[in-house]
Amino acid sequence: ISEISRRHAEHLFKKNEPEKAIEQYIKTINFLDPAYVIQKFLDGSKLDVLISYLDALNKDVTFRKNTPPEEMKDYTALLLNCYIKQKKIKELEKFVEQKDILEQPKVLETAIEVCKNTKHIDLALRIAAKGGMKDAQIQILMDIQKKYTDALKLIESEKDKVKRFEMFMKYGGKLLEKEQKKTMDLLIPLIRTFIQIKN
Repeated sequence: ISEISRRHAEHLFKKNEPEKAIEQYIKTINFLDPAYVIQKFLDGSKLDVLISYLDALNKDVTFRKNTPPEEMKDYTALLLNCYIKQKKIKELEKFVEQKDILEQPKVLETAIEVCKNTKHIDLALRIAAKGGMKDAQIQILMDIQKKYTDALKLIESEKDKVKRFEMFMKYGGKLLEKEQKKTMDLLIPLIRTFIQIKN
């Protein structure tokens, strides 16, 4: 069936019917090397069609399971870059909000990196927040946006006192340098609590 779909897709592609061709290529997932398909649709005018294929790749459980994580990361990054290049930010957000995607830290990390690299910093921050990735949020707030007070508030919002202390240990040096008083105001009570927990 996959071979028939491939031949049908080739025929449709030659007839300059990329939308119909991609429907057939999607049926060849787990049979045909995705790089072969992607190469055909990389030209700017076919990016919308390529998005359909890359989205199907990312949603195919068997394909995800059988593909090495680094390779899967590349396909995800390409999909997210296509969304951004085509200014389909809502679609990108919808993709990232899918329940199974939120359960895949590697996909979220890739999404955050793509957004940072393409200067969609607020979107990177929202994705990190949705995925509960506080470290990624703090790094964006401190290293890119220079919002040290917001980073402090985020650390303060961590309910687990041990995790909160670990965050202070990790980011405290820079926070003390940039927001000394506010950092000390939060750090001193936390150290006292942590000492009590240890004792």
